[in-house]
Amino acid sequence: MARKIIFSEGEFYHIYNRGTDKRVVFNNNHDKHRFLKLLFLCNGNNAFHFRELITGQEYQFNRGEKIVEIIAYCLMDNHYHLLLKEVKEGGVSTFMHKLGVSYCKYFNKLNERTGNLFENKFKAK
Repeated sequence: MARKIIFSEGEFYHIYNRGTDKRVVFNNNHDKHRFLKLLFLCNGNNAFHFRELITGQEYQFNRGEKIVEIIAYCLMDNHYHLLLKEVKEGGVSTFMHKLGVSYCKYFNKLNERTGNLFENKFKAK
């Protein structure tokens, strides 16, 4: 039976995940920069399509109200760590879903692959 994490507004969470089979999920600095842009773009209640954004102006996009506060992050070659504070009810789950799907689509298209990129659903403590 899957464990269901219940997040609370105002609380801090250590979020982490790694690549399937411990595979590298950030091949180069471009991949890491893409992930960082997604940290910004996914943190809002407005929808976006990366292909509609102007290169170099991603941080000017009106993402709407923030749903989490990003306190810290660490990107390693095969995994990441985030320290998040939920500011809107359901914010952490929504943010992580948008981030995971967006980055996986980017990575799979770029590397001509299919399937899950990350090992499991993200973990939170």
